[in-house]
Amino acid sequence: MKSKTKTTNTPTISTPAPFYTWLLVLSGTVFFLPQCLDRYLISRFFALSLVLLVGLVFFHRYFLSAAKKTLLLPDVLVLLWYGWNLASIAWAYNWSEAVFYTQKVFLLLLVYGYFRSVQEQQPTLRQIALSLSILAMLLLGAQIAYAFSQFGLDNEHLYDYASGIWGNKGLASDFLLLCLLWLGYSFPQFKKPKRILFIILLGILLIVLLQTRAVYLALAAAVLAYVSLRSVGDTGFRKLALKWALPGLATIAICWALVITLGKNTSLGQRLNPATYLNSASANERRFVWYKTDLLNQDHVWLGVGNGSWKIWLPSKGIQGAYRLQEEHVVFTRAHNDFLEIRAELGLIGIILYGCFLGALLWGLVAGIRTGDVHRKSVLAAAITAYCTIQYFDFPRERIDMQVLSGFFFALAVSNSDFFQKKGPRVAIAPWLKKSALLCCVLGLLFNLVLGWYRIKGETANALMQKAQFSNRPNDQLRYAQKAQNTFYQMDDTATPLIAHEGAVYLSRKDVAAAEQALLEAIAISPWNYQIQNNYAAALTMRKDFKEAVPHFEEAVRINPRYEEGKINLAYSWIMLGDLEKAQAWLQQMDTTTIPQTTQDSIIHQQFLQRKERYEQVIKDKMKQ
Repeated sequence: MKSKTKTTNTPTISTPAPFYTWLLVLSGTVFFLPQCLDRYLISRFFALSLVLLVGLVFFHRYFLSAAKKTLLLPDVLVLLWYGWNLASIAWAYNWSEAVFYTQKVFLLLLVYGYFRSVQEQQPTLRQIALSLSILAMLLLGAQIAYAFSQFGLDNEHLYDYASGIWGNKGLASDFLLLCLLWLGYSFPQFKKPKRILFIILLGILLIVLLQTRAVYLALAAAVLAYVSLRSVGDTGFRKLALKWALPGLATIAICWALVITLGKNTSLGQRLNPATYLNSASANERRFVWYKTDLLNQDHVWLGVGNGSWKIWLPSKGIQGAYRLQEEHVVFTRAHNDFLEIRAELGLIGIILYGCFLGALLWGLVAGIRTGDVHRKSVLAAAITAYCTIQYFDFPRERIDMQVLSGFFFALAVSNSDFFQKKGPRVAIAPWLKKSALLCCVLGLLFNLVLGWYRIKGETANALMQKAQFSNRPNDQLRYAQKAQNTFYQMDDTATPLIAHEGAVYLSRKDVAAAEQALLEAIAISPWNYQIQNNYAAALTMRKDFKEAVPHFEEAVRINPRYEEGKINLAYSWIMLGDLEKAQAWLQQMDTTTIPQTTQDSIIHQQFLQRKERYEQVIKDKMKQ
């Protein structure tokens, strides 16, 4: 008699296919919408959120089964980091900006979690690293070649032409460097490593030609970190490094000196010379912004000003001393130092949490450098060191593509750490908690899609509004300004409330009531924007309320002491109020020695001089009477 055996049908668990990993990385690094004002940021935010949501829905069983039963120390720290970002929305100045900044950290958290779960896809990750590196090099190489054919290797023109698809040449250089480090991580596993080494060296050459000083420093820091750690953990490499260290450094120093000496009158030679940076306009502006941020931090020590609010608060400390901010009305929306910006927005608690997370990642790699794959650990430490160096001079946390790459490196650092995998502290996770966390992630991504969609609509209308403004079409400017505003998008790329553009149109039409209402709402969103303060005061003067207008004109001039329009408006207001001495005092404070940089600036300057002469004559006539 044949015995019957029972067969149990266990449900198969779908694992993320290599195609999905490709889609996830590409959606966050190369996707863009040309109709958006920033075609690379919000479009990638939306696309990455959509891809992550699809992955959680289709592969939820895999993530529930693949997830560890315990959280390691870096996992806990990154969760606490996101939690503090989330909490800071409560005291942020503008809700829409705070939520957007916070949800970008949410994407970093999910990318980090995804790469922690798919370490078996190493062949796919190698191919992605190679493809991204080649794509970035082809795009940037072609753009550099075009810029060179037209203008030579001039740094300013490279800003206009060599940005790849990442925003500007600085961000493109950041992206390329991290791609090359990703490629270096997988270097030994390629069948033809010499070709990969050639690609890496060619990419470094492109980085040099892009003339981004922050990336120069990041590259040097990465090389130093790699050589140091690899030498500690690998005796054979240490002997090789000692043998070639002096000749290699001497060769680099000679080439560097030749480029600086022979090209001292060229953009490349000046950018490679560190002595020229300290006196450059870029360095002076950074020092100014960092100094003002330090002043801001003194008033908001522990909690900061809230996520996304630094750009609103910075002018509150005044912008005297920054030429472009005062004379050319340039607005800094980022501190060009992520650590300082985090300190300003999230306080000491926020920067300590973030520093502990990065420090834990590096400690986990360094602590076990003598065991396992020393090359990979050294590359990961070099990548994190490079990323931190970039963060000190730039704003990679702002960009989605950098969130994807940094999330990848952070995840690999934990997975390659013997310390965290075997010895480090851990927190147990109950099954119900994993399911709850997955549900929260799905809800968070659904919210991201709503947030992203509204910001895409706003940015698209904002781009059209700016075109209408430049072509002097006030009706279209007003229509698109109204269309651009929504709950999730209230400020443009210069941190100016969109409703302020609406108020400016009403002001030009002398529709005083509508202008006052719009500009008052704009002040509530951004109270330290000196042009909005001036425009609101100008609306008040149209209905002869000069006494109420004066404090707003004074606030505009306090924020920007070189704001000539505010000074002359104050003189006019005091003339109308009958205080001729104060009027004359404000006229005397006007800077008549300004050298206009453009034809338009020259016209505006002449108009100011004519108004000044007219008001001086009015004062003389009234004094005679």
